Amino acid sequence: MSGRVWVDGELVPARQARISALDTGFRSGVGVFETLRVDRHRLFRLGAHLDRLQAGADRLGFQLDADRLRRGVTDTVLANETLGPHLAVRITCSAGAIDADSPFPGDASR
Repeated sequence: MSGRVWVDGELVPARQARISALDTGFRSGVGVFETLRVDRHRLFRLGAHLDRLQAGADRLGFQLDADRLRRGVTDTVLANETLGPHLAVRITCSAGAIDADSPFPGDASR
């Protein structure tokens, strides 16, 4: 895959993108995602997508920073303009890495 992706607040070449093996989304599928359309370099209904991401994260008990996500999506689209005026953007968010040193990893209540 060519292009650049936004991972943990940083734009990186897609082939170099990495997430932690301890990430809750990777380990147990706990996360939220949205796919949105970019048409003629314009994001389609980004606000509605961010609202749904926030609602899902609230239900799962983790925080999202909508302003940071908005900047990340915008920066990613701008960084990939050479791929053409029509793109699909996948936003995937999790609660982050578990505490592997916890006696019950991933359970914040213990």
